[in-house]
Amino acid sequence: MALGDAETVDFWTSFLRSLRERGLKVPSPEDPTGVVLVTSDAHAGIRAAVRAILPGAAWQRCQDHFSRNVAEAAPKGLRTGLRSKLAEMFNCPDRASVERRRDEIAADYRERAPRAVERLLEGFDDAMTVMALPTGDMRRCTRTSN
Repeated sequence: MALGDAETVDFWTSFLRSLRERGLKVPSPEDPTGVVLVTSDAHAGIRAAVRAILPGAAWQRCQDHFSRNVAEAAPKGLRTGLRSKLAEMFNCPDRASVERRRDEIAADYRERAPRAVERLLEGFDDAMTVMALPTGDMRRCTRTSN
């Protein structure tokens, strides 16, 4: 645990470096154990620090944070329904199904919530990194930081 004044690159780099110094590993050809995925919100500071200190670790945008960010760009009367549709999308069994559901949501909301659709399309890939993992508990537990 560490306290920081802001979610800056410097703070996150220092924090992750301290974890590496205490034994946190990244996978290598000789030793495949270690951090393979980091799930967080979309702050640029943590993303840059992960790339620098945990090379090779994939980054997953927290799906709960992403869903909130998308819904907040929609008119208030549409937010609950949109969040429900996003939850259905996140629970699709494979990448092709997720992409189909994304396209349906985008088509349904394009006229009524264009900013929300723009956020959905811009952040989609970052929120779907987890789809490369095996189905089941591993995917379910790593798709959100909540």
